Amino acid sequence: MHLRRIELTNFRQHKKLDVDFEGNMIAVLGRNGSGKSNLIGGIQYALTGEQPGFTKADLTTWGEKEGSVKLIFTAGSNNTEFVIVRKTNGDVTLKVDGETIKQTRKVEEALREKAGLDKELIRQIVFVPQKGIDSILFDDPKNREVAFQRLIGIGNASKIYDSLRTEIAAYDKPQGFDEAIARSKTQLAEQSEVAKVCRETLKRYDDAIKQLPSKETLEGEVDRLAGAQAAIEELASVTHRLKNAQEAHEHALQALNDVGSFSEEEEENLRKAVDMGNDVVRFLSRLKELSEAAYNAKRDFDKANDDYETIAAKYSTSIEDDKAEAKRLAGEQAAAEAEARSLRNMMREASSDGTCPLCGAPASQEDISKHVQEKLDHIETIRKDVTERAAKAEMALDKRQADTQYSKEKLDRAKVRFDSAKAALQNAKDKNVEGVEVDMVSFEVI
Repeated sequence: MHLRRIELTNFRQHKKLDVDFEGNMIAVLGRNGSGKSNLIGGIQYALTGEQPGFTKADLTTWGEKEGSVKLIFTAGSNNTEFVIVRKTNGDVTLKVDGETIKQTRKVEEALREKAGLDKELIRQIVFVPQKGIDSILFDDPKNREVAFQRLIGIGNASKIYDSLRTEIAAYDKPQGFDEAIARSKTQLAEQSEVAKVCRETLKRYDDAIKQLPSKETLEGEVDRLAGAQAAIEELASVTHRLKNAQEAHEHALQALNDVGSFSEEEEENLRKAVDMGNDVVRFLSRLKELSEAAYNAKRDFDKANDDYETIAAKYSTSIEDDKAEAKRLAGEQAAAEAEARSLRNMMREASSDGTCPLCGAPASQEDISKHVQEKLDHIETIRKDVTERAAKAEMALDKRQADTQYSKEKLDRAKVRFDSAKAALQNAKDKNVEGVEVDMVSFEVI
């Protein structure tokens, strides 16, 4: 860290002090009471927000409402410049790498991460109390060692080391050290075996998980079984008819065997009757399949229609609200951008007559620029907030429209499957097989 400049305004006895620092080693000289300690204290206050022995009220020059410290320094391998301004009321601003940081916690994080300046480290090392250097340089060796340990914060480490000296000495003995190594190896081997068993168990668990059916498969099975009861009843009815047809077929064959020989014409008529019986059996089987397909397609279509109506009813109002909100936020964003452009033009065209164009009060050119910049920062904050809310509103609108469209497409696909199954069943029904009817509402074979 290299100090470059410090500006003290109404800080302790310094109503206005501006000092440029040069070189790597800096010495501050002056008579007692001239403000040397307060200059160093200003550096500490700028970096930490603390000035030991003083309250915030004590830091402000007597008779003044507020004081401040502005510190400019460079740090890091790239000599990055840091500009920190801390007021005696506690407000702080840090500018680094083109970024302005204002919250105390974020300023401390930036100093620690970008400059390597930890608050506790600054307290212990950078700012040595008065006469602390004298103790390090001129006291007897024992006191110098204590002062130096206190300075760099290793006193507690020395105490801990002394308390562990006996334990460390025990491990210096070859026999005790070898025994400890042997025990560690044994424990490591045991733990390796346990880890091996755990890995094998975990692999078996993963293999078992992979064998489980997927969520989509289970959901499809649940949907398929939803109409199982109706399908079982219809199957029982058709199975009964098939059984009767098979029994009639077997009776006909038995009759052929009982009768013996027939004339060619009788055999032909019997063969036609058997073929017709077989055709009826095949037709009833096919009709059963078509009726089941039409029933399932109708069920899927009804469910898809209910889902679509639910989503449409749910989103009909919210979609319009999202559109209106997105439009309103776009208007707010445009208004913020227009105001920002107006303020930038005002900064470029600001008159030099000593009057602020925003409030009309007398002000210097620097105060005018600062006032306008603060207003610009406020407008930029509003614009960013509006932009984020507009993006969220747009995302919500897109999601609702996408959900509605997906539900509509799912309904259309279900409608196509239902129409196809119903048409196939209707085509089979139109064959007008005697004794067979199909209810085209419930899709039951009568």
